[in-house]
Amino acid sequence: MKKFLLTMFCVAVIVGLAIPMSPVALADDPPVIVVYGDSRTGHSIHQQIVDAIVALNPIAVFHTGDLVENGLNPDHWAVFNSIVSELVETAEFYPALGNHELDSQLFFDNFDLPNNERWYSVDINNIHFIVLDSNSPTDDGSEQYEWLQADLYNIADETGFIIVVLHHPPFSTGPHVEDEKGLRQSIVPLLEQYGVEAVFAGHDHTYERSVYNDIFYIVTGGGGAPLYDQARTSPYSQLYVKAYHFCTISTSDGQLTVSVFDVNSSLIDQFVIDALPPSEGEGCFIATAAYGSYLDSHVEILRNFRDSYMVNNPVGSALVSAYYKLSPPVAEFIDDHPALKPVVRVALLPAVAMSTVAVSTSSVEKIAIGSALLLVSGLAVVWMRRRQGKGVIS
Repeated sequence: MKKFLLTMFCVAVIVGLAIPMSPVALADDPPVIVVYGDSRTGHSIHQQIVDAIVALNPIAVFHTGDLVENGLNPDHWAVFNSIVSELVETAEFYPALGNHELDSQLFFDNFDLPNNERWYSVDINNIHFIVLDSNSPTDDGSEQYEWLQADLYNIADETGFIIVVLHHPPFSTGPHVEDEKGLRQSIVPLLEQYGVEAVFAGHDHTYERSVYNDIFYIVTGGGGAPLYDQARTSPYSQLYVKAYHFCTISTSDGQLTVSVFDVNSSLIDQFVIDALPPSEGEGCFIATAAYGSYLDSHVEILRNFRDSYMVNNPVGSALVSAYYKLSPPVAEFIDDHPALKPVVRVALLPAVAMSTVAVSTSSVEKIAIGSALLLVSGLAVVWMRRRQGKGVIS
């Protein structure tokens, strides 16, 4: 009976962690940085968003591209500049090139940006921002790839967070072709290698939060262009909201908070990223030690479970933080005693199996599997009681 109660308690804890909690509105700690994108043709919506942003008095604003409908049309730039005129007077404005800019000289004439103005980086409030041009080649050996690698390598050690801004999303469930620019094969491994915390993109006119290998992938394309419905599902997608919106970024006490607001300044999402020392970037220490590689499929399954069900709620996030603090010595001990690795792998099998079910099955399949487990547990308890009863009689 004790084993059954313990099993039921563990199931309850897992189910509780798997239910995302509603975001709690926190007081905005200055300074505030804003990210939004895909303003294009929705001028009235764009104006409402800009007015809401101005009210926050941000120190910097990043745009994920598709600022205008036709980058070759001077009239479109005139309308855009009229809408953002008050904003750019008080905040630094850093746009990424979208496909609707059409590589127009008018884009470059309109802004004074660092580096070659296509891709560049800036440091703001202990955050290193990297703005990329996803319309240009990003494959290994390209000019942009070589620049990105060098920029990541030279980031100051005291930098708290690294954020990338670009137009085409590596992860999205909107109607555009999935990973349209092949960024998962080109730059995503580089971003993982150097510990990037978040990537903000546009292109799909919606808000979406995904997590893959410890990096948050945010689609913020709700700046005015016509909104898109969700076109597919993904095990990495945590939230999809069809709404006009903008994102704010603030840092405090070693944490980076991203809050997402609609045009009425109502909170629609919020999540927190903890700053981790470089040595802790891999996260799944014990599993990595047991399986021998951070890239092992079993370790990836555990990471995906953590990213999908743990880090997006307070209880799970606290458990992950505690694990980060306590597990490195255990992992080091396993590394120093290779004979322990098979034993630890066997011990991890239930966690890997549970994570596989949670990440790789639909809601209906989860319910069916959970019901089957409860039924089997119940039958086992009945069988044990009958055996105990027979033992007493004899």
